[in-house]
Amino acid sequence: MRGGGVGRRAARRVGRRGWPRRTAAALLAPGLLAGLVAGLAGGLAAQARPAAADGAPAARAAAPARMRAASNLSSARRGVEAPAAGSGHPAALAAAQGATLARVWTLAAALRRALGQSQQLKAAGAEARAAKAGIASARSGLWPRLSVGEGVTRGDDPVYVFGALLRQHAFGAANFNLPSLNRPGALTDWQSSAQANVSLWDGGKTRAAIRGAKAGYRAAGAARRQTREQVLAATVAAYYGLREAEANWRTARRAVRAAEQSQQDAQARYRAGMAVEADELSADVYANRARQARAEAAGALAMARARLNQRLGRPLAAPLALAAAAASNGTAPLPATLAAWQAVARRRRPDLARARAQTAAARAKEGEARAAWWPQASAFASVERDQSGFTGAGGSDWMAGVQVRWSVFGGGARRAAQAQARAGTAAAQAQASSLSRAAAVEVQAAWYRWQTARRLRALSRENARRAAAALAMLRRRYRAGLTTLRTVLDAETDWTRARAEEAQAEYGWQMSRAEALASLGELNYAHAAALAVRAAGGGMAAGGAADDPATSGPAAWTVER
Repeated sequence: MRGGGVGRRAARRVGRRGWPRRTAAALLAPGLLAGLVAGLAGGLAAQARPAAADGAPAARAAAPARMRAASNLSSARRGVEAPAAGSGHPAALAAAQGATLARVWTLAAALRRALGQSQQLKAAGAEARAAKAGIASARSGLWPRLSVGEGVTRGDDPVYVFGALLRQHAFGAANFNLPSLNRPGALTDWQSSAQANVSLWDGGKTRAAIRGAKAGYRAAGAARRQTREQVLAATVAAYYGLREAEANWRTARRAVRAAEQSQQDAQARYRAGMAVEADELSADVYANRARQARAEAAGALAMARARLNQRLGRPLAAPLALAAAAASNGTAPLPATLAAWQAVARRRRPDLARARAQTAAARAKEGEARAAWWPQASAFASVERDQSGFTGAGGSDWMAGVQVRWSVFGGGARRAAQAQARAGTAAAQAQASSLSRAAAVEVQAAWYRWQTARRLRALSRENARRAAAALAMLRRRYRAGLTTLRTVLDAETDWTRARAEEAQAEYGWQMSRAEALASLGELNYAHAAALAVRAAGGGMAAGGAADDPATSGPAAWTVER
């Protein structure tokens, strides 16, 4: 009415000035009216926003389902699902504020970061480098030993003076004088020397040491690969643990919305005289329990984020968001049969390779102990120059020869060393055999977990869809007065449990693939990164493809194809 009066007054003022004024008035009056209506609608919307932000049930119930579906779709494309700011939980509010600042992590990026900052992997790499240096140390026994020296000596010892004069080629007839022989004067001798020694035969000790060093290097390399697989497996577990926690958070949040919708329905029916007060009280209790579950899910989400941040070497409370899984033509390869799994594991598992290398190193130690029973032959040569001053005339001489030594009795040390080495070989063989049997059991268990996880994943997704359909149907029946509130609340409990089981089954399926690759010794970076790829059978969207069945019904439950 006010808008119409304003338009008429404007038309009268403009009409006094002819047809241009009348035309402008005809255009101006509807514009003013539309502006006033738009302003009034904007003011009402601004007043309604705080209530919606505080989580008011009526505001959420009035929101169109297509708007929430569009929000979920955009979140899924971004790969980020922040806890709802309207939950009222402090952790949810902090997560909602930090999600805008969080870096979006793909699984490949998380794996690279974890490998780069892992101290365990750095220690394993240092051990591998030390073992490689041990090979060069053992091979040095095949090369001659060469040493040079420079020294100066001064004294009046008769034997020393006599020998030094001879080495300096300075002994003359005057030196045969008895007083000078018995009491010579002090003499300085500058001596320069070079010596070379080479082992001709050591009973195979050096060759055995080289074999042992090479085996030790193989064992260190296998240990490093095993450590790398452990880092990858732990990072994958933390990554998908956070995915599961996010899915549980979304389930808890939607359960609160569903419980609040039931709470509104019970209140409306009670006020209309169509239900007893007990229905309203039961709905209140159920809604509070859903809020408690949401608070627990928020805490679990914060802990899962902290665990992944710890794996990435970041501050535990740092903002963190996960990217959505991308489609691809290939995933990490897995053999088709259990027998093929066992064959691959025997060849590729790093712990079995390490055990075999340790057994070879123990045998090499046994060979070193046996070499002590054989004689040792070596050759030597030396060159020496002696002179009275640092520079000047002097004498040079050389010496060369071959030496053979054979220890006939060592007090039982050689026999004890050989027995010790033999026992070490037996222990290494027993450990390798035990580890091989344990690995076979582990591979078989991983095989069955993988098969079971695939079935559970499909069944849990079907159960979630059916639970959503049942809840939507029972809620409509309750609004029509055809069923009890207890039936609706039980359906909501079943739906929440089915959603949690779906998230757990998805996490279990992803982890079963990682465990399968680890059991085969094939969990390298490329295969671990491929675990983030969606399988052909589909999977839950990172942003949540399904909305609240209370308002959108089972049609909103979609899966990735």
